[in-house]
Amino acid sequence: MAKEILSKNNQYIKLARALQQKKYREKEKLFLIEGITNALEAINVDWPIAFGFYTKDLLQDNKGSLILSALEEKAEVFLLSQDLIAAIATTEQPQPIVLIGRQREYLPEEFMAGMPGQVVLLDGLQDPGNIGTIFRTSWAAGAKGILLTEDCADIYNSKTVRSAMGGLYHMPFFSATREKLLDYLHQYHYKIYLADAKGVSYKECNLNFPLCFVLGNEANGLHNFWQKSREEKIAIPQMPNVESLNVAIACGILLFAAKKD
Repeated sequence: MAKEILSKNNQYIKLARALQQKKYREKEKLFLIEGITNALEAINVDWPIAFGFYTKDLLQDNKGSLILSALEEKAEVFLLSQDLIAAIATTEQPQPIVLIGRQREYLPEEFMAGMPGQVVLLDGLQDPGNIGTIFRTSWAAGAKGILLTEDCADIYNSKTVRSAMGGLYHMPFFSATREKLLDYLHQYHYKIYLADAKGVSYKECNLNFPLCFVLGNEANGLHNFWQKSREEKIAIPQMPNVESLNVAIACGILLFAAKKD
């Protein structure tokens, strides 16, 4: 039976609250998994869980008992009041479950080698919601993984995790310098396309695998490192005088254009 925590001064509560900040997520190698859908997806794929919290309201959901039963086999679980779960959560109306997940580290060869496919490279993206949506979209499109430059927003930011809607647990990722990422792409013989409005329409490009789409920062576009490279530019045709597409939407269009049925 789960233990009940009654005080904000409890060590587990203090740790969970600290994980709202990036510096503590990096120090502890832990992150927050909030909500029923997110928790269930993490449990289903056997993502490593350090411990978890729930309120009695969880058992009113038709998936609640299933989640709690599966969770208790993997980690220590604590019963909280609504006030305490609200102190941990990052949303204004928290759901009745918050898990503390362990961060994972992947190597590029884990998903870039082997059967040819497509990957996405995120170049300096700063909006956690965009990154999370790209994780979800990449999962849906059957991509092999996601590469990120070191100046991207934190993958384990709570907004990223929520926006990914489970995609984080299915999509391998790797972060490194631009130089190192380009070296890996060349090493594994990936065709590289830079998403750029001045490029050639994706309808005219050869989208055979292995394939990588490089997507630039929301405000500034691609870093000069890529602009100076000899990689081809790819564009999404749109109506005149329309502002550039949201980066997550552009990513989805390109991934599904290249998707093999």
